[in-house]
Amino acid sequence: KRWCFAFGGTLDADVDQPGAGDEINRVNRQATGPIFGRGDHSLGIGIHYDSFELDEAVAANLDMYRIELRYRLRLGQAIGLHLAPALATSSNRIFEDMAGDDILLQAALTYRWRQPDILAGVVRDARLGDGLRTYPLISVPFSIANSIHGAAGFPDTHFTHDGRHWDYTLRLGPRGYRWHVLDSDGNFRFDVRLRRWELGMTAARRRAPRLFVDAGVAFAREIDFTSSAARRVETGLDPALFVAVGLRLGPPEADKPAQPH
Repeated sequence: KRWCFAFGGTLDADVDQPGAGDEINRVNRQATGPIFGRGDHSLGIGIHYDSFELDEAVAANLDMYRIELRYRLRLGQAIGLHLAPALATSSNRIFEDMAGDDILLQAALTYRWRQPDILAGVVRDARLGDGLRTYPLISVPFSIANSIHGAAGFPDTHFTHDGRHWDYTLRLGPRGYRWHVLDSDGNFRFDVRLRRWELGMTAARRRAPRLFVDAGVAFAREIDFTSSAARRVETGLDPALFVAVGLRLGPPEADKPAQPH
């Protein structure tokens, strides 16, 4: 994997239930990349900064960080161990007055069969949006001719077409999370839970500068948070378009999706 920098957000994110305002828009900035890699193990980092724009009559805007360390270890030719401890909290208390609920201990254990080529395992992370959850992973790689390849399975499926100047990837998977935050006035702490699936298309330039555009639709969306009046708000969100632009450093082969995160 190589360094990747991106900026994006949702468009026209309407709330489908009363009591939570008219819209809840999200803006995301992220930087991900390697720290070191040698032989069968590697360490990387992901830094995500999410801003949720809320109706001021309901609650103050939510500005939240997620910082993940991503360690991968391959045991022999078949077994993979993935550890991804994360700090997920609000910007007004990052690295200060931290609590145990700010830390998410995420991990996965996978096994790859060669005949047929199948990757399976068990994952524990917060991508489904309900805090730490344990669920199965299965991924079946495939290729069509020399230019189309991908993997079908759960929770992620992706298809990539390698073009002469651009690569195009169609993907489907969950993009939720859970943060533990401090109210802007410092009065109380609460969880923010985002449940969200994305169907998206990424167009990535093969040559430098390695720009990319990612766009699609976010659906099955729900968000839970606590209002300024200390009232728990649980609301669905209408399907919405999202778009992101970014820059990747490194050769195209470094962009192949890693499993399971």
